[in-house]
Amino acid sequence: MNSTSESAAPAGQPIIVRPIANLCTSGSCPTIYETGDDSVVVQGFVVSADQAGVALPSGEALVKIPAALLAEALRNLG
Repeated sequence: MNSTSESAAPAGQPIIVRPIANLCTSGSCPTIYETGDDSVVVQGFVVSADQAGVALPSGEALVKIPAALLAEALRNLG
């Protein structure tokens, strides 16, 4: 994902996602979803740019997820 235009859907357009990794059974924990267009969507805990000490462009956010979740997602990606 090189730019916002490549990674973001047009405003109001639905994004179809399929869960590929999570570490719980309730569905209310950090999860990684496949989008079908060589991208993933990450559900996790929002980290502010100030907390992380980084500058973010408009429309982007930082999300904290367990490393084990990322490893599971990599195993499950096609």
